[in-house]
Amino acid sequence: LDDSATIAEFAGIVGSRLNLDALMVLTLADGQGTTDGTAWSDWKETLVWQLYNFTKAYLEDSKAFYEQQKVERMSLEAEVLKKLGVSYADEVNAHFESLPEFYFRSSSVAEIVWHLKLFRQFFTQLQQPEPVNSLRPVLRWIDHPSGSHSDVQICTWDRAGLLERIAGAFAAAELNILGADIYSREDNLVLDIFRVCTTRLQAVTHDHDRTLFEKTLVQSLVTPDFNMSAALKKVRQGTGYHLSQEVEFPTRLTITNDAHPKFTLVDIQTPDRLGLLYEVLKGFHEAGVQIALSRVATEKGGAIDSFYITDAMGSKIKSRETLDRLQRILLQAASPQGLS
Repeated sequence: LDDSATIAEFAGIVGSRLNLDALMVLTLADGQGTTDGTAWSDWKETLVWQLYNFTKAYLEDSKAFYEQQKVERMSLEAEVLKKLGVSYADEVNAHFESLPEFYFRSSSVAEIVWHLKLFRQFFTQLQQPEPVNSLRPVLRWIDHPSGSHSDVQICTWDRAGLLERIAGAFAAAELNILGADIYSREDNLVLDIFRVCTTRLQAVTHDHDRTLFEKTLVQSLVTPDFNMSAALKKVRQGTGYHLSQEVEFPTRLTITNDAHPKFTLVDIQTPDRLGLLYEVLKGFHEAGVQIALSRVATEKGGAIDSFYITDAMGSKIKSRETLDRLQRILLQAASPQGLS
């Protein structure tokens, strides 16, 4: 919903403001009137209203819609620079020039300020004499006790298998991933933001848990032959590996080339467990495909993940053999046994 291409495509399907209004009324009635209250939430309604308002603005004046986006982004950049000061001018400019539009539509001034400080910390670390520092990420933990989770912001160089190793390190520390937003800059740096909790569904406040995650992550990034499967062996034998399920959540996998003009879209819904995202990302790696964008979320014991992928050349995956192999690998990754 943060991508203007999504809004333009949806507006083309809906066709008119009258159709949009009718669809919105039907959606609200269906969401609130045909469930027991568990499938419809304030969060889902917020997303629907976001789609409605963006599409309404596009249908009324598509040119003004794009112009308003430019104005909002320029205003956001000015506010960020005001908060950080002129010493950050070049860094602010590089940040706004090298990240995708949806990052700025979903990030506040305060959040972007913290992200830029994290990038500066990473560059400062690169100037240290120890060569291993070039491979070490920098992290920032933010606790949300009322929301029973913590945010982990990670800044590092992009590289093959990075997300897989991050997810594996969380699993090795027995931390469950509730959601993730992955942002790649054009200078080959990444900002990965994970929402995680303990197996008791609490914020990650203990130093032991944080230290174990950070230690495992750093080892996996600086050691070429690091064996993540061995690090996860103890976790798989523990009782916390399979999280409790309040409702049945069947596994569903959809792979399509029709949903996006540039990417092959993979949607996975399956029961959540510790290490699930690691197994899924490992599956993409084994299939030899590239992840361009991803949205990871957990709701009521179920993982609901979307991945926008390409082949090694950055194109949609058209080979039926590759698609069939990817499907087999991902279904195995989503199974209780996983790939390992």
